[in-house]
Amino acid sequence: MLLRLIRPHAAAVALSLMLVPAARAQSLATPQARSDSTVAALGTTYVVTKAQIVARGYAVLSDVLRDLPGMETVEHYFSEVGTAVGVRGFSGNNAIVLLVNGMRVNPPGDEELMLRRDVSVRGADRVDVRYGPGSLTYGQNAVSAIIDIVTGTAEARRGVEAVAALGTLGTAEGWVQFATQLGGVSDTAIRISGFAQRSRSDLSRIDRRFPEWWKGYAQNARAYGLPEAPARQDDATNLFVRVENGGGSVQAWYRESSRSSAEGGLAPVLQFVPQSVWHDRSLVVEGRHESQLTVPLRVSSSITWNRYEVDPETRYVFPVNGSLFLNDFKYALGSSTTLKQEARYEVSSRLTLTGGATATFYEVTPKATIPGGARTNDDVVRQAGVLSYYTRRGDATSRVDVPRATHLSYRGTSGYVQARYQPTSALQLLAGGRVDDNTRFRDTPVSTRADILYSPDGSRFTYHVAYAQGFVAPGPYYGYNVYDNGIQINTVNPDLQTQRARSYEGNVSWRSSGVQVTTSAYVNRQSNLFLIGDLLLPANIITRTVYLDASGGGQRQLTRTVNGGERTVRGVDVSAQLTRSWGSAWASYSTVAVSSASSALDSTLAGLSAHNLRLGATMQLRRTLSVTPSLTVRSTPEGIVNPGALASALQTPYEVNASVRYAPTPRWALFLQGRNLTDHAYALRGVLTPAPQEGRVVAVGVRMTQ
Repeated sequence: MLLRLIRPHAAAVALSLMLVPAARAQSLATPQARSDSTVAALGTTYVVTKAQIVARGYAVLSDVLRDLPGMETVEHYFSEVGTAVGVRGFSGNNAIVLLVNGMRVNPPGDEELMLRRDVSVRGADRVDVRYGPGSLTYGQNAVSAIIDIVTGTAEARRGVEAVAALGTLGTAEGWVQFATQLGGVSDTAIRISGFAQRSRSDLSRIDRRFPEWWKGYAQNARAYGLPEAPARQDDATNLFVRVENGGGSVQAWYRESSRSSAEGGLAPVLQFVPQSVWHDRSLVVEGRHESQLTVPLRVSSSITWNRYEVDPETRYVFPVNGSLFLNDFKYALGSSTTLKQEARYEVSSRLTLTGGATATFYEVTPKATIPGGARTNDDVVRQAGVLSYYTRRGDATSRVDVPRATHLSYRGTSGYVQARYQPTSALQLLAGGRVDDNTRFRDTPVSTRADILYSPDGSRFTYHVAYAQGFVAPGPYYGYNVYDNGIQINTVNPDLQTQRARSYEGNVSWRSSGVQVTTSAYVNRQSNLFLIGDLLLPANIITRTVYLDASGGGQRQLTRTVNGGERTVRGVDVSAQLTRSWGSAWASYSTVAVSSASSALDSTLAGLSAHNLRLGATMQLRRTLSVTPSLTVRSTPEGIVNPGALASALQTPYEVNASVRYAPTPRWALFLQGRNLTDHAYALRGVLTPAPQEGRVVAVGVRMTQ
C-alpha cells in the first residue's frame, strides 16, 4: 500500500530525498507549562516529555491531548475525523496544525485533521502543544493549536525499543523503534532512526451499553435484513523514518486507518455493518537543509511533499425511503508540494530578525461520491458523473446537473517577517506579519502577532501578553462536497472565503522548587465562519424543495456550505504541576463562555463543555514500580440538538484511567493500562447528534529497550 502511494509521484519523492539535510538541535523540554523565550512567539505552550508519555501510558496523540487544559477530546466523533478536539471553546480539527519534527502532516486538501489510533506518540521525545493562532509562522489553519511530535535525534537515542500489548475488546498493539549511526562521530556520519506501529481494536458493543439508543439501529437492521449486532473496527498503521547527515535531514511519515463509517452520532441513519468502512492513508516526505552562512545569519531550506487518499472501497451504508444504498462509495485524492526558505539574522545581542517565503502547489480531488467505487487508474471525475435534480415539478427543462467530483489545481504563496527585541534581561518584545495569496479564493489574508514577555530578575513570576490574528482556508472538502443523503442535496460553493481568527491572551506563571502554577485568560474571536451544509441552517438552504425526477418524485432541500456569523469565546485555564521525591502530580481547570453575533448561530458551545477538570499523579511506590491514576470530568455539553435516548449519558461525563508500570531492569518493563475503569456509559457530541463513548478497556504489555 505504501508503494502504491509513492509510485504516482516518484519524482517529487526523489527530489525530497536528494536534499538529505540535518536535524535542528532539539533541547530537552521540562514537563511543565511554560511561556519562556523559546516559545513566546507562539503563545502558551505545554510540553509533555517522554518520561510522562511512558509513565502515563500514552500510546496515541489523543491520549496526550485528553489530559491538557483547554483541550476537549471527543473520540468517535465521526469516522472521517476520529477524535475531534475542541480547543478553548472552538471546535474543528481543520483549525489545528499537526507537525512531526516541524514537518506539517495535515491533509493537503484542508480536510479535517484525522486523529485516530494512527498517530503514535510511543516514539516521541516530547509533544509540544501551542495554543492560539500561529499563522505568522505556519500560515493557513494554524488557529486553535499547533501540535509538534518531536522524535529526537538518532545520535541521542541509538538502539532498539519495542512495545507489545494485548487487551480486552480485541485490543492489540505492536510498536518498534530503532536508531543507528553509520560512520564516525563527525558531521559526515549518517544517522538513521524510525518507528513502526500497528494497532487494532473491535471496540465496545454499543448495542449492549446503550440499548435504548440502539433500538433505532435494530429496527432498521431488521427491516432491511441486516445483522443487528454492530460491526465495529479500529485498525491503524503508523510508520516513520528519518535520515540525518551534516547540515541536512530527510524524513517520511505514513499513516493508514480503517474503521466503521457509521461512527459519529448519526443514529439511526448509518448502519454498523461490515460493508460500512472508512479507510484512508497519508504519506508526507520532507527534505531540509540548514546552514550557518555567517556568524549572525542562519538559513533553512525545505521541500515537503504530501499525499492523502481515501481508499476507493470506502462507503456509507444507510437505509432511506425503502431502499438500501450500498453504492455510496467515497473517494478523495490530494497532493501538495511546498517549498520554504527561511532566514534568521541576529542584528545584535538584543535584536533578531526572521523572515521567510513559501510556495505550495496543489492537486486536489476533494471527497466525492463515486457510484460503484473509483477505478484509480482512470478519470475519477468522469466516473463520478453528475448528480441531477429538477427545480420545478413536471418541467424537464428545469434539470440541473452537478458534477459529483471535481479536480482542482491551484497554488499558494506567502511571505512573512518577525522581529524579536530584548531591551533588558527581563523584557522581550516580538512583532511580525505575514501575507498569504492563494489562486483558489479571492481574499488575501494578513496574519499578525505581537507579544510582550516580562520576567523580573530574581522573581518567580513570568508575565506574557499576546495578540494574534490568523485564518482558516476554505478547504475544497467543504466547497465541493456534493451528495444526496435522502433529505438534502448538497451542492458546490466555489466562492467560500477564509475564516478569520483573532486572539487576545494574558498569561501569568509562577515557579518555585518543584512547583509551577500557570493561569491564562483569553478572548478568542472567529468571524466569517464555515456553516457546513449538513447543519441545514437557513443560510445553507438555497431552495427548500427540489426533485430527483421531472415528475416531482424524491423531494429534497438544496443546500451548500457558506460563510457567515461570528463567535466570541472568553475563558480561563488554570494548571498546576508538582514534582517531589515520591513522583509528580498535575491538575487543571478550564472554563469557557461563548457569545454569537449572528442570528444564524446560537450562543452555545456547540456540544462542548463549559467546565473541564483534570487530575492525575504518578506515584513512585518503589524504585521499580509506579502507578499513575487520572481523572477527567466535564460539565454537561451545551447546545447538543436532539439528545434523545442519550440525554442522561450526556450528564457530567467523566472518565477514570490508570497506568501501572513495573521495570525490574533498565531494559525490561511490564505495564498494565486501564481506560474508563468504572465502565461509565457516557456520551459526547457527535457530528450531528450525540456519540456514545468507549467502555472499559484493560491492556497488558511489555516494553523492551536494547
